Amino acid sequence: MFQYYNNESLRKLVVGFGNLFNDMYVAKYNKDGGMIEKDRVPLTYGPKEKFIRRIKEVSTISDTTRTRITLPRMGFEMLGMSYDPTRKANKLRKTSGSTDSDGNAGYNYAEVPYLINFGLYTFTRNIEENLQLVEQILPIFAPEFIISMNFTGINKKVNVPIILTSTGISEIYEGDFSETRSITTTFSFIAKTYIYGNQKNTPMIETSNLNFFTETQISPDTDRPGSVEKPDDRDPVNPVNDNAIDINLNPIFGPFAIDGYYPLYTTPQSAVAASPDPTAIREGETTVGYHVHAFGGVKYYMPNGLVMEKTQFHGTYPDLVPGSNIITDPTDVDPNPSEAPSIVVGGGTNDFPWIPSLVENGNPFSMNYFSQGAFNITSDQEAYKNQTDEEFRKVVIDYLAGSASFSSISQNVKDWVEKFGEDPTVVRSSYLNENTTGWILLDWEKPVNLGSAATESLEDLTWWTQGVIRRINILREFLPQAKFGLWRLGQGRDVRFVDDSVKTQLNNQVFTSSVEYEGKTLFDSLDFLSPGLYHKEAEGSDADIRVRNGTRAQRCIEVCDAIFKRHGEVKPVVPVISFQYEGGPLSNTDALELNALEINYFRNYASHWAYWFALTTELEDYPVIRDRLVRYFDNNYPEYLGPEIIGSGN
Repeated sequence: MFQYYNNESLRKLVVGFGNLFNDMYVAKYNKDGGMIEKDRVPLTYGPKEKFIRRIKEVSTISDTTRTRITLPRMGFEMLGMSYDPTRKANKLRKTSGSTDSDGNAGYNYAEVPYLINFGLYTFTRNIEENLQLVEQILPIFAPEFIISMNFTGINKKVNVPIILTSTGISEIYEGDFSETRSITTTFSFIAKTYIYGNQKNTPMIETSNLNFFTETQISPDTDRPGSVEKPDDRDPVNPVNDNAIDINLNPIFGPFAIDGYYPLYTTPQSAVAASPDPTAIREGETTVGYHVHAFGGVKYYMPNGLVMEKTQFHGTYPDLVPGSNIITDPTDVDPNPSEAPSIVVGGGTNDFPWIPSLVENGNPFSMNYFSQGAFNITSDQEAYKNQTDEEFRKVVIDYLAGSASFSSISQNVKDWVEKFGEDPTVVRSSYLNENTTGWILLDWEKPVNLGSAATESLEDLTWWTQGVIRRINILREFLPQAKFGLWRLGQGRDVRFVDDSVKTQLNNQVFTSSVEYEGKTLFDSLDFLSPGLYHKEAEGSDADIRVRNGTRAQRCIEVCDAIFKRHGEVKPVVPVISFQYEGGPLSNTDALELNALEINYFRNYASHWAYWFALTTELEDYPVIRDRLVRYFDNNYPEYLGPEIIGSGN
């Protein structure tokens, strides 16, 4: 069962954590404030008690020489670890890596999420040096800082949040005059990391045999609602045999019906994404979240956890073949649909197009996100203010001359083109140009974040907004017809707060929309508003209740209405959502229910919606995630359903 391997996952994390604090300095100043000395603080791995003992005691290095430890000094240690069930992934999920010289492809199974506790300690002679170190550390963690780790040859550039949980200062000063004074600050951290299993190899496929069947044996279906299917007698109408193959005859994902079997999908991932219980395993089977049907020697996949004759049909569904509502060419998404979906939810991720042509032609099923990193927008206020028009114009030119890249080495252009019909890694200027009419959201929240506008000063909002307008003017030199929005403009106050900051958030949002640069307001510069509606609240908490009872939706609507009233013009509102919780105790779990509920609250108000995906691997499943949300919304909210609070402004 157990085989020796050593990925050094924990060792690399310890080294990565230590490197964060390996370049700390303290300085001494004269009475005029001039720096007279600057010293680097040594960093050592070791327990706090060991350092305190060495500070108190002198050590003997010879018969005649005795010395004490010099201060200031820093130390850190790993204190413990615990399993993190909130980030649990499917155990059977594989991650593939690079191919070795023999042609063998490496892979490993799903990583195991762990919380690693670290302690960091600073030891100084005086309070001035101590506070210098504290001040260099605290602003970096607010409360987290993300480091990128290369754990294995397969698992590269893994983001590991380091969260500062507490800080304490203590001083050793009691005793006689011979006692050494020392001031100690203790920082407690939690690293949300992963432990990786043994890496395995898959030999190169040199020969493959494909068997095609022109007809299948037909016999009466014996399945009944609520019956338990046995391995030997399940689905006799389309028995799955060893000769059935996986072959994607067209880019359809599903759902669709064949011979009365519904819902069917062309990939296991699509079926699992549509399952109400992605971990369900049918009795006598081993596939997690889905089961297999074969037609004409080709495998199709059906979600587990559905209800027979209600949401799942084995031979009794009326649509025997894919109907006209099935999109057989994903590049032709909703140009003039005969049966438009009840809601439109676009998809995208930072600096990566789902389907480039949809960005160019203005299709609402695509949202193109411009990240702050790609446009050199950082937390450095002076750098933000001092960046010249020519410098930013060069950034834009370089950006358009570049191309998008996949966030996972397991993804490739060939597979993407087979699914969606277009190459997302083409040069950006081929779809971002003077003819582009697409939806572009500026994901810019540095050095000021409009999501927390209530906490920003009017002075900071002014210079930051003027910088945004100036940069949008330059973007429009290259994209004159594009529809631009700004991240969280139209955002109400966070539902954790019920104080006067709710009104301050509204007022500051309206103020920001009215800031002018060269005679043009921010509202004039943009084409739509875009409040962010991510979920991170603990279930049953006050904040969660305010989301469910419509308070958050109402706050955003009131902010948008106030902005429209100020400028005498109404523009589209496109809220941004995520398909899973983004933080909090339910992080990375499904947010389907709350997304549908808030879409219901915004009914007839929002123009359409937009998914933001953190990774291109998630964007690849966007059509399935989107269609699942639309089905859930249609089934649960055929008409507006909401509490009296909508419209009350609480």
